[in-house]
Amino acid sequence: MSDVDFIVVTKDQLDFTRQCVESIFKNIRESFHLIIVDNGSCEDTLAYLTQLNERQSARQKVTVVLNHENLGYALGLNKGLEFSNAPYVFFCNNDIEIFDEAVTEMIRIANAKENFGLVNPNSNEFGLKGYDALFLNAQRGKWVERCHTSGFCVLVKREVIKKIKGIDPEFGPAYFEDMDFAERAKQAGFLCVVAKGAYIHHFGTRTFLAKEKQALWEKHKEKFIQKWGGTKWFLSVSGSSVIQNKSEREKLMAHLLQIARREIAILYIFVPVGFGKYFRDIHDSFRIIEMPDFWMVPAGLIRALRSRTQKPISKIFTWGERGERNWSHFKALHGAQVFDLSKEAIAAS
Repeated sequence: MSDVDFIVVTKDQLDFTRQCVESIFKNIRESFHLIIVDNGSCEDTLAYLTQLNERQSARQKVTVVLNHENLGYALGLNKGLEFSNAPYVFFCNNDIEIFDEAVTEMIRIANAKENFGLVNPNSNEFGLKGYDALFLNAQRGKWVERCHTSGFCVLVKREVIKKIKGIDPEFGPAYFEDMDFAERAKQAGFLCVVAKGAYIHHFGTRTFLAKEKQALWEKHKEKFIQKWGGTKWFLSVSGSSVIQNKSEREKLMAHLLQIARREIAILYIFVPVGFGKYFRDIHDSFRIIEMPDFWMVPAGLIRALRSRTQKPISKIFTWGERGERNWSHFKALHGAQVFDLSKEAIAAS
């Protein structure tokens, strides 16, 4: 058995495919099984894929699965899973380049906690301009949670596949299949994270024409919302009396993290100046805003006010009965539900 299985779905785009495959052969230190599922490519791509059989060794196995029609990305991944048995599986677009130590670091992060089930690499997808060895070395061993992993390249533990199986074919040929897979994994008790010290570049494919992509995107977005609900926007406001108290602050952080894990939501977290550091790099759904205490309520209220120019806040989280009363007093303006998280902490203790 190999250490890692790579499932790469291809459809023409030989230059991208070659670059992806060559980066696997060059930069993967673990023994691997490269499973390429081809969706009816032209002769030049098929000729290249056929030649890969000659590069097999004791530590590098290659399987090429040829489909005579384009099954799409989602069903292509499921087909590849039929040939996979390694403890770690990478779902890969063919338009990625894997850099040195990226896979090793992703596996390291996957094993940091038992419930880490899906791991993305750091990437230009997440704002990193390119491969930066010094920056990445400083990020080794660090991670940040995500609401969903992005499907361009994601490590999946075998335990996740055993529990939830493969990709839902309802999201074929592509789009929102990765978010649906992540939601199902979360329902099964797993978390999604980014390995901050790993880097894989995503070039972006041209599989669909712009008009086709938009239509498919909208269709699957609606399907996803019907199944899991759409994105929501929440607000948390806590002054110095709470945040400066380490015990209270940690309880608040823990509750906000649980909310981020169970909801598909963006959380705007208002904290006193100098205390944002405690909330950063925890979850990608957190949006940290630092300000003086005397601006906290006015600024929070402005963000929560219903308008056509910003996303509506549907829940406001406070810490303590006084905050709950204050924000409930303005409910006619913001229209959101108000929750005192300290009551949840007491109930849970």
